[in-house]
Amino acid sequence: MTTTNSINYQPKGAFVALSDLQQLRLFAKPQLQFSKKMSSAINSGQHHSRAVSRGMEFEEVRLYQAGDDVRNIDWRVTARTQSTHTKCYRDEKEKPVITFVDQRRSTFFGSRYCFKSVYACYLSALINWSTLARGDRAGGLVLGSQNIHETRPARSNKTVNRWLQLLSNANREIDINSALAEPSFAQGLKQLQHITHSGTECIIISDCYDLDITCEKILHQLSRAHSITLYWLIDPLEKALPSIENITLSDGHDKQIFSIDKQSQKKQYQQFTDKQKMIESLCRRLSIQLVIVDISLPLSDVIDMTKQRA
Repeated sequence: MTTTNSINYQPKGAFVALSDLQQLRLFAKPQLQFSKKMSSAINSGQHHSRAVSRGMEFEEVRLYQAGDDVRNIDWRVTARTQSTHTKCYRDEKEKPVITFVDQRRSTFFGSRYCFKSVYACYLSALINWSTLARGDRAGGLVLGSQNIHETRPARSNKTVNRWLQLLSNANREIDINSALAEPSFAQGLKQLQHITHSGTECIIISDCYDLDITCEKILHQLSRAHSITLYWLIDPLEKALPSIENITLSDGHDKQIFSIDKQSQKKQYQQFTDKQKMIESLCRRLSIQLVIVDISLPLSDVIDMTKQRA
């Protein structure tokens, strides 16, 4: 991977290398934000809390109200207005971030630069390194094709490196020819629910292949206590099949040639549109921030999309 001063980087390939995920630390900056909501966590940190109390950062001067701390009375404003005013301060709060990454067989697909599974790893690595650069705790949960692995949030390079190791291992373990049953999306979300504490920022990166009513119920419970951002990974072929008489698909070993007619194009477009409407409706109802990620785009475009929704 070539290191530059920007993050205009396009992930490539069918598998990831741990060293590439570790080098994304060079792109991470404290100002990179991947969510729009404020923290409601208890511990001290770098994020603004909804609660107004005596803290490190001045918030505003307002009329004194019963119960306000008399030590915060602004005597200059009070003398000038002849009405008692008090100073309000905003606490800075820590926002632990847990990144949920889907690494199952459905993500082992890509038509251009990389597979969805690879893009998910790079995006997760950038999020975790940026979280650490802000001074927050970073951790993750990987929904693999064989198991579900987790790394509890901590403020250390060692924790992020351990998480990236689990992530790269899960990426290498994807076997599309395996007959073994995979953990479901709902099982992964249930595990996420078990390891998160109130106020945690949950970032979910998945192609939402098996998002169903059970997942919706768990997401509803999660959204009541946490801020959630869903990065829905899609490949350009999923949005619109090309108008090609013959197209070659390969799993890295075998190749097959298919013909695509107008009826198939129309059917695929309708299926994608229906799924998009379903996911958008779900996120609106549950106040989940949705970012639709075309994996043919560089990582910088994903960050820009997140900013536009903030």
